[in-house]
Amino acid sequence: MKRAKAACLLFTAANAFAPLSTQIARVLEKRADAVVAEVEASGLCVVDGLLGAETCAAMRAEALALYDGGALAASTSKSFDVAFEKKGVVATGLAVGDGDAASAARPAAPPLLSAYLAALGEVFGARAGLAAHARNNKLAATTVGGGYPLHLDNDGGDARDRRRLTCIYYLQESWTPDEGGEFFAVGAGWDFERRKVEPVGDRLVAFDARSFFHSVDPVVGDGTRLALTLWLEDDDG
Repeated sequence: MKRAKAACLLFTAANAFAPLSTQIARVLEKRADAVVAEVEASGLCVVDGLLGAETCAAMRAEALALYDGGALAASTSKSFDVAFEKKGVVATGLAVGDGDAASAARPAAPPLLSAYLAALGEVFGARAGLAAHARNNKLAATTVGGGYPLHLDNDGGDARDRRRLTCIYYLQESWTPDEGGEFFAVGAGWDFERRKVEPVGDRLVAFDARSFFHSVDPVVGDGTRLALTLWLEDDDG
C-alpha cells in the first residue's frame, strides 16, 4: 500500500481555529439523522464520501504510522462464547481524550483519529440515544489471507456488552475486487441473503450490533485493508 503524507484537513478557513473534533462533528451532523434512521429501518446503512478524500488520506497516514510502528497486535474475538483468532488481522483499541488512559496495549489515538472517534461518538450517540463516549473502538489492519468468520458483534451472551451500533470507517487509499476483503452482512428479515459491501476508502458502514451477522472475505494479493470501528453503547448513566 502506498503511504500517504500526513497532510491535514480540507476544512474551510472559517473552521481553521475550531478543534478538530468540532470540525469533524460539523461534517457528521449533516449525515447523522439519515444514517440512524436507515439503521433503525433496515439495520444497515452505507455512506460514501463521509469526510472527503484528503481527510481520509490524513487519517490513513496516522493509522499506518501506528501499524508500521508495531502498535497493532494479533486480533481475537468471541461470538456465542466461542473465541476465534482472526488470521491475518492485527488490531488495537485507541485511547481517546483525557478520560481514557493510554497504555502499551492501548496507545493514545493520534490527533485526527482521536477527533473523528470523539465526534462520531458525540454526534451519532446523541442521535441514536446512546452513550456519547468513544472508548469502545478498534483500528484493524487485515493482510493477505486475513478475514472474519460470520458473527454478531453483540450476541447477548454477556450482560456487560452494551454495544448497540457498529460504525466501520474504511481507510484504504484504493481498492479493487481482486484484492478481496469484502464485508458481507446478513440481516434480520433478509431471508439469509448476503449483501456485499466493498471496503472503499472514505466509506462508512453502520449497522445494528445485535442483529446483523456479518463476515469479511479473505484479503488476497498485496493489499492491506484498514478499518476503524467505533461501537456505540447503551448509555449506562
